[in-house]
Amino acid sequence: ELTYRNQAGDMAQGVIYGFVEYWPTYASVIGTLGSDGLYTETDQFLIVAHLSKLQDAWGITPYQVWLKLSGSSQVLYDFAEQTGTRFVSFRDTAAELITLKNDPVFQGTNGMLTIGFIIVLLLCGIGFLLYWILSIRARTLQFGIFRAMGMSKGSVLSMLLVEQIFISGTSIGAGILVGRLASKLYIPLIQVAYAGADKLLPLVNVIQPSDYVRLGIVIGIMLVSCIVILCVQISRIRISQALKLGED
Repeated sequence: ELTYRNQAGDMAQGVIYGFVEYWPTYASVIGTLGSDGLYTETDQFLIVAHLSKLQDAWGITPYQVWLKLSGSSQVLYDFAEQTGTRFVSFRDTAAELITLKNDPVFQGTNGMLTIGFIIVLLLCGIGFLLYWILSIRARTLQFGIFRAMGMSKGSVLSMLLVEQIFISGTSIGAGILVGRLASKLYIPLIQVAYAGADKLLPLVNVIQPSDYVRLGIVIGIMLVSCIVILCVQISRIRISQALKLGED
């Protein structure tokens, strides 16, 4: 059994059923910055007990009620208006989330990350396209020889398509592996920039499968666009000009 007191000094007893590492809104460590500039941490403890048992031991004391609603929180406002209920304090997490999403710092950070991602994606696509255009122009004689040997235009395009799949597929797979490894190694370092009192929960790197789907769609559109442009470039190659270029 465990004997504990409230702030007024009233005692209560209970049986320990288990221990929890985390609890909503509870900080196990309180950090304070002293006048000497030193940062000190103080442990604080929490006891989770039945409300009815506490009221039997201490009487009716102020307490909080937490509600999780499946829909809008407007039902709480309607209930308070109809019954005349008055709250000492009221916090609506849905409204707080909207306020957080509208915060200029939050929106600016998301905007910078989004623009950075789009710019990097465009640069990669342009670099990929330029490389293959220059490569095709350098291999014009080779394509002309293939066509003169009897290969159809579709066969040449299929050969380049297979080449694209092997090169691009390997690059994309390696990029995914390197990206996941880098995120596991470096993203947790973000929590170093925050004080110990702010780190209530350890930083967890969450990767949603839907993010991979969106990224795959964007990369697929980019690759298809590049392949279409390359096919147009190859279709414009003339055998006679390619062979004449080889003779020169």
